[in-house]
Amino acid sequence: SSGKLANALATLARHLETPRVTVIGHSMGGLIARKALVGERADPIRDEGIDLQLVTVSAPFSGIERRA
Repeated sequence: SSGKLANALATLARHLETPRVTVIGHSMGGLIARKALVGERADPIRDEGIDLQLVTVSAPFSGIERRA
């Protein structure tokens, strides 16, 4: 999912006059978005002219407590 998001963002940015995009992710969507935007991906977003911002809401970056 993060690879598809990264490709979609790169495609979108090519069609924008000012390539500025804010990605908003909630919960698991925040984790997927963060993974899509990290520079050390195997398939990173190659267009360095894109101004990408990430906003997350309730994304479990530290994991989820497992209850027995």
